[in-house]
Amino acid sequence: RYQRRVHGSRGLKGMLEVLTFLALGSCLVLAHKPCISRKVDVQVSPNCSYEVLVDGEVHYRGGATVLALSEGNFSSADGTLKLDGIAKYAGDDALGSYVATRCTWHAAGTPFQTTIRLYPEDSLGRTPIIFQQRFPQGARPHAVNATLSTVFPSWSRHVGPADRDVVAWSGHMTGSILVSGPLQQAVLEGGSAGIGPMVVYSKANLSTSFVWSSFSNFMVASLAPLSESEVGYGLLGTLEDIPAGFESETIAFRSCGINRAMYGWGDALLARYGKLRDAKSKDFTLQYLGYSTDNGAYYYYWTEHNHTSTYERTLLDLRNYSAAVGLPYRYVLLDSWWYHKGVGHGVTSWTAMTYVFPHVLCVDT
Repeated sequence: RYQRRVHGSRGLKGMLEVLTFLALGSCLVLAHKPCISRKVDVQVSPNCSYEVLVDGEVHYRGGATVLALSEGNFSSADGTLKLDGIAKYAGDDALGSYVATRCTWHAAGTPFQTTIRLYPEDSLGRTPIIFQQRFPQGARPHAVNATLSTVFPSWSRHVGPADRDVVAWSGHMTGSILVSGPLQQAVLEGGSAGIGPMVVYSKANLSTSFVWSSFSNFMVASLAPLSESEVGYGLLGTLEDIPAGFESETIAFRSCGINRAMYGWGDALLARYGKLRDAKSKDFTLQYLGYSTDNGAYYYYWTEHNHTSTYERTLLDLRNYSAAVGLPYRYVLLDSWWYHKGVGHGVTSWTAMTYVFPHVLCVDT
């Protein structure tokens, strides 16, 4: 059954955090258990249409490649996006060696490139695929729909194993909206709220689980339901200018089941950006106990004495109490209740509102 959950209550958020913490141990054990080997292949035809196959079976059939400019919408489906050439080559990067197919297009004098990089299965039986858009001379985009200005890759929900389900995280705080259930029925978020990862999997064959997400320039990329049957990835429709040489990437990462696929997807991101998973030694908040006033905390937009005190007095009393009972707090997290806001509740000034902190808010650097 399809489900769409919106997480926002204090109690639910706290419960989710506890369950997530308790589940980490089992997830980490599973993460490096080898996956069943599957042959993943990408077939690109002379007209640059493409399919993703697992053991010879089509799991994802690519849809139209689209570039929307001020002059109009140009698509590979109707031939208005003109194919100039196709090239196959090999290379290597942070994810390892790969074979690639690059298609060069043009529309209204604007060159546009799409590339698919396929990496071999690793020692844990995991396979990444990268889909890249590139603008050699930049572009002046226009929205294809309310969400995207470019489309690549895209694929039909109705092609591939019929029993596939989906888990997708989205929302203005990625994860505040959780979509789960049959892939063909899922109502997916688009726009800036749709940048979270999506896992497509089959309960009957977890070794064909794929994580789909943006892989670079995350803040201007999104997925979008192009129709009831088609899902697309691309650049946001709100963009006004794309600089020369700009690139945007989407990853499809295959592994066994949701946990291992997500962990492997994280490994790919860490490798791509040269980061380490063990960040504990570098993060003060992971080493020491702190006090939070974030969403879910008792003093989130609330002060002591039934909200009759100031935040300044409340925090001072909290400090005195923690010292008296021996709670070794080393830091405090101040959420969004103390600074000046503007349109959309965004920060306009990193200065404390006087009714929140009547005296100076000091930051010890």
